[in-house]
Amino acid sequence: MLTIENITKQYKETLALDGVSFTMENGIYGLLGPNGSGKTTLMRILTGVLTPDCGRVLCDGVSIRALGERYRDLLGYLPQQFAMYEDFTGEKFLQYVCDLKGIDRAAAKERIPECLRVVGMAGEEKKKIRKLSGGMRRRIGIAQALLNDPKILVLDEPTSGLDPSERIRLRNYLLQLSKDRIILLSTHIVADLEAAAQRILLLKKGVLIENGSPHELLASLRGRVYLLRCRDGELPGLQRKFVITSVSREVEENRVRILAEAPPEGAEMVSPCLDDLYMFHFGELSND
Repeated sequence: MLTIENITKQYKETLALDGVSFTMENGIYGLLGPNGSGKTTLMRILTGVLTPDCGRVLCDGVSIRALGERYRDLLGYLPQQFAMYEDFTGEKFLQYVCDLKGIDRAAAKERIPECLRVVGMAGEEKKKIRKLSGGMRRRIGIAQALLNDPKILVLDEPTSGLDPSERIRLRNYLLQLSKDRIILLSTHIVADLEAAAQRILLLKKGVLIENGSPHELLASLRGRVYLLRCRDGELPGLQRKFVITSVSREVEENRVRILAEAPPEGAEMVSPCLDDLYMFHFGELSND
């Protein structure tokens, strides 16, 4: 169990995190919020990269600072910006990470091919990193986070640059892993959380504003999401009046999902999704 108690972090005049508290047990936790909400700062504190100004992180009741190396042995971490040696092959880079993590050569010989297979990079391990696409580099980054078979896996934007089939492969693998470990991931691809996360944490301006299962969070939006049909000329007026969560084009009209406290004329009530939840809390007309 990871326990986050009253975590606060400030950078000069910016309060990045303000008294954030929650607990995590085995399962997938999704971290959702706009840029600047404090997601990356929180992940760096959970991995011990940053020290909070106030509060603490406990692993099974013991401070991660006191655990030191024992805690790092439990961790797998993919930061949002992940640098690699351009002239290394993917295989050589993963061996380098194994050496840094203290994984012996015999274990590394088994883990490296397995992790490459999981991220769909089997057969590409001899290519130099400078020749890899952005998505392939991201997959190498995910592979390095998995090398030590971590019990706590922290992934910051893991699906950035991945195509839909790669995202599905990763999501299915994380679901299997989550049976006996903690996985925390942030992403701007809300559908990934809707399909995989047991609980979702919403961060806004450094404050944890919601913490619940997708079902619980979406229940709060029932009766607030509507579908309207309109022509192109009517769309600007709707944008000024409502928070619009999506627009899809049909032959002669648009299908517009909106958030509203009462049903607008001609609107059809629809079931909420996580995109609606995101826009409800972080859209332009949401309360600050």
